[in-house]
Amino acid sequence: MPTTGPCAGGGALSHAQRWDELTWCNARMDTADANLLPIELRGINTPVQVGTYATMYHEDDKHLAALGIARNKCFLVDTLLAANSSNIVCDGTVPAWVTASGVPYKTGYDGNPTTVEGTKILPDGIFTPGTHVEYFFEKKEGGVFAATVPDTNTVWPQNAESSFDAHRWQQFSVLPDAWKFTTYGGLGKACMLYVDWNDRNGTERVWVSVADSIGATSAAKRGAHNGWVAPSKVDINDPAYFVNKNAQPGTTWDMYGCKAAESLNSQSGTIGARLAYRGLGTFLTDHWAKNAPTPEMLEAYYNIMMILTGGLNTLALTGPFDDRSQDDTEVIKQFVLAGTSLNHRGLFVQGDAYMEDLDANGNTAISSILSSSLREASYLRFSGNNKACIDLIPTSVITTNGDIYGIRNTCLQTLDVLRPEGDGVPASYYDPVGANPINAPYVAGVFTDVTVDNHWQALLDGFDTFNLRSRLCDKTYGRLAYFWNVYTNIFGKICSVAGTGPQTVEVPNNSNGSAFVDFAGIGNNPLRQGSAVINLTLAKADRVTVKIYDVSGRLVRTLADGQMFKAGKVDPALTWDGLDNGGRQVSRGAYFVSVKYANSRYDTSRKMIVLK
Repeated sequence: MPTTGPCAGGGALSHAQRWDELTWCNARMDTADANLLPIELRGINTPVQVGTYATMYHEDDKHLAALGIARNKCFLVDTLLAANSSNIVCDGTVPAWVTASGVPYKTGYDGNPTTVEGTKILPDGIFTPGTHVEYFFEKKEGGVFAATVPDTNTVWPQNAESSFDAHRWQQFSVLPDAWKFTTYGGLGKACMLYVDWNDRNGTERVWVSVADSIGATSAAKRGAHNGWVAPSKVDINDPAYFVNKNAQPGTTWDMYGCKAAESLNSQSGTIGARLAYRGLGTFLTDHWAKNAPTPEMLEAYYNIMMILTGGLNTLALTGPFDDRSQDDTEVIKQFVLAGTSLNHRGLFVQGDAYMEDLDANGNTAISSILSSSLREASYLRFSGNNKACIDLIPTSVITTNGDIYGIRNTCLQTLDVLRPEGDGVPASYYDPVGANPINAPYVAGVFTDVTVDNHWQALLDGFDTFNLRSRLCDKTYGRLAYFWNVYTNIFGKICSVAGTGPQTVEVPNNSNGSAFVDFAGIGNNPLRQGSAVINLTLAKADRVTVKIYDVSGRLVRTLADGQMFKAGKVDPALTWDGLDNGGRQVSRGAYFVSVKYANSRYDTSRKMIVLK
């Protein structure tokens, strides 16, 4: 470790030779050159690769002299044969043709059988659990600054890297995050691992914002890994909202990201990488991925795994496949089945294509854990409901507050319709209306509870996190309420992810997740006896008007006329006994309950049937 220079420690730091974690260090990156002596006449490893870079020191980098790690150069054994593994030697042997004089194939051998080129900028074996690395790429042309990727002065959009994840730099972590442990002054190890299986496409941004708002990330940790934190309805590229921290994300959760998740062949580092092919005794020896957690690590440190796959419609999530050998299926299965009667496991999967993938690949190992099968790959096509925003109606598995959320419904979001199997029960439904009512109801989510023999809880949602919103899809408070309810009413039985209550800078701390959504629902409808109940929740304190009209539009009863209600669930709820403003019983028939919130401009009408 350095004692001088831009990365030096010292001063007030407890260890004089530690890195300063808030000082950017730089290294010149090399092109992705093959470690094989070039043979120009045969076009082998020549011309040198340009435009493709690897995380290795360039030969002109000033650090290489001190940090370079020597390795053997590789040579063709027979210059007339193919350049494949059977004709390449990398054991320190230098074939005779390399040093012979007058050989036409000879191409600039410098007399040294080893090279320090290929030394990793971030070498193996020095990082420990809790390590967090933030980085960006800087481009210079002729020695003059040209650009950075990501643009560290911008949160979103990051056009140069085609990313919607909203970060000022790239980052990776070594799991588990030991800085969360009480031993190191944290609040306790994370109980959940979030797997971002939608890299670059925005799901990370959505989940991080949710976690900030529902108490899964403490105020002190917000923006720790992505460089910013801000309330809604502001310019997130305003430097006033930038933060400079260097820490793993989350408080009750750790994050693991899968790169190129949308690609079948270039996807890398998925959760099952540790169970990939191990070709001992070949050129692959010790070159396999080591960034993914081992099954033993998952079982030892986490109780819940949340996998968010986004809205990608073509995925191959679970492997193994011939050209991508990581075995995600086995890792997920081992994690879930490791649950015991005293230590349950949780599996939460959300995304348009996850069940489609399981169905297409006949993956019964995971579908049986999720107790679900695919009924139809497109709600829009199956229901005939072409509304841009449809209702998402949770069952008592999610909440008993009477919430209804919104889901974006276009040809770009397929919205998987699920079928509960085995121990699975519906957790939520899509809007039951449409041109094909015979196909209703449409199951959107399936829940599997713990049984005597199965020590896990599982929730599968057939929709994308980003498309989950408040009813009418004009706000995102409904998304916050949904996740808070899931982590309180389902997975809260395993461990605390959302904490003791919602913690958000925009909504007061209330006792339940309904505080996050503007909502109106009717209980005891049809009204046969007693009183109908008008359940109201408010995202923020507001003036509320509730009036009842008959089918002709005539005002029948006023229940609230601009009264101020605080944020959260209105308690006690408003009720209607079936009498008009004059105290007379109304006739049997259809009526409409009009609900308006003055400041938020929430405006909805609910149909009510009176049969008494």
